[in-house]
Amino acid sequence: MSDKAYIGRSVVLMGIWLVVMTSSFGEPKLVYGQEVLRGLNLSMVGLDLRVPGEFRKALEERAKKQFHDAGLKLGENNFPSIKLSLLPKESKRCKEVAIYQPKLEFLEEVALVRSGHKRIVTTWFYGQEFGYETNQLSLADLEQEQDEMLKVFIDQYKFLNPKK
Repeated sequence: MSDKAYIGRSVVLMGIWLVVMTSSFGEPKLVYGQEVLRGLNLSMVGLDLRVPGEFRKALEERAKKQFHDAGLKLGENNFPSIKLSLLPKESKRCKEVAIYQPKLEFLEEVALVRSGHKRIVTTWFYGQEFGYETNQLSLADLEQEQDEMLKVFIDQYKFLNPKK
């Protein structure tokens, strides 16, 4: 491997490590799939929000503003998509408690090398690997979670796709 390629890979890994470390204070979060964002055309990608109905409009506008403020434009397509799940599910054991598993995924169609069959898969992921119990979440709680998750995605996207 040439020195230039080695340095380039080292810089990418350090950048990803920095993004992960600065955004992972609090609950432990899992991140994988950073390289799939390289060369991605976001104008062909839709946004799929899975959020409580009463907060949907506010969170959708906030997400679009976050991409706009970062100088990025999403498409109107349903697929491929960035799927943001902030929807707590009612616990089967206790009505006052919800199971919450915040996660942000990038879903796209990929062809399996062995067979050539195409599948829709998560190729980028950031969030809780397992759900946890929580009380009701406010709009402010969901906004904070959404902001953090989209910031990680946007920062990684911009790092892997610098403007020339």
